[in-house]
Amino acid sequence: MSEVHGNTVVENGKSFIKETLLRMKGDTDEAMAESNQRKAIAICAQEIAALQASKFQIDEEIIEAKDKVATAKYPIEALKATSKNYLFNIRSAKAVLEVKEDAMKDVEYSIGEVKALLAELKA
Repeated sequence: MSEVHGNTVVENGKSFIKETLLRMKGDTDEAMAESNQRKAIAICAQEIAALQASKFQIDEEIIEAKDKVATAKYPIEALKATSKNYLFNIRSAKAVLEVKEDAMKDVEYSIGEVKALLAELKA
C-alpha cells in the first residue's frame, strides 16, 4: 500500500522512515561539520595570536642577547691579559643569541603553518 507524503511516495512507511533518518543524519553531520569548522578556525586564530605574542617576546630577547654579545666583545672594564673569561663570555653570549634566533625561526615557521591551515579551513 502506497501513500504520498510531500514529494515522497511511501510504501508501508519504510521509505518515509528511511528518507527521514537519512535527512536527519545528514543535517546532524552537516551541523557538526560546520560547528567543527568554526571551532577549528577559532583554535587557529587563538594559536596565531599566541604565537605572535611569543614572537614579540622572543624579538625582545634577541635584542637583549645582541646587547650581551656586544657587551662581552667590548667590555667597559679592564681585561686581564691571561683571562679566558673574555672568550668564554663571548661564546656564551653568542650561544644564547643563537638559541633565541632558532626560537624565532620556529615561531615564524609555526605561524606560517597555522596560517596555511586557517586559509585551508576557510576555503
